[in-house]
Amino acid sequence: MKRISLRPCPHCGGMAILRRTGMLCVLGYQAVCAECGCTGRMVLESTGSLSGEPRTLQQARQEAIAAWNRRCVL
Repeated sequence: MKRISLRPCPHCGGMAILRRTGMLCVLGYQAVCAECGCTGRMVLESTGSLSGEPRTLQQARQEAIAAWNRRCVL
């Protein structure tokens, strides 16, 4: 896997980490600030049966990174 680049937390400026997470039997990723605990959007893999387009775990990882990095700094 290629190296990820997460921007600092938009709330406290702390370092963000990418956490592998899941719900039931579905895995995904979520960016989390290591300082204040602020979280980004949880992006899960999907088969496409309920959500439309299928999403692989790698695509979920990239979407979680992109979602965190486009957040506004407050």
